[in-house]
Amino acid sequence: MIRIFIPLAVITIFLNSCNTNHPSEDKSLNKMKESEVIDKLGNPSERTIVKLFKEKSLLEYQSGLFDVMPENGDTLVIKELRWSNESNTQVIWFEKRLNNEWTSFSNLAWDSNISF
Repeated sequence: MIRIFIPLAVITIFLNSCNTNHPSEDKSLNKMKESEVIDKLGNPSERTIVKLFKEKSLLEYQSGLFDVMPENGDTLVIKELRWSNESNTQVIWFEKRLNNEWTSFSNLAWDSNISF
């Protein structure tokens, strides 16, 4: 009986760990104009402007934004759009390009059972 129980327990633990969803990025959503993203995903539930500078405190899910900080330490203005429902959250970050259009450069999606 123990010979059967231990392998079953190990398999169950392994399968449960495989089903855990981690935050992920959808590269196909990058380099899109804001209007294109809204056409694809609909109107966001939240819109936020994030002024990013060296001493800025960010939320945990935003920590990757420090990777896009300019070397000279200038303030970077980023637009964050968020879509949330009962099953997941999708956040897309935009920067204003030379053509004065907001263009997506990164995004993150996570299941609602993940909390930051």
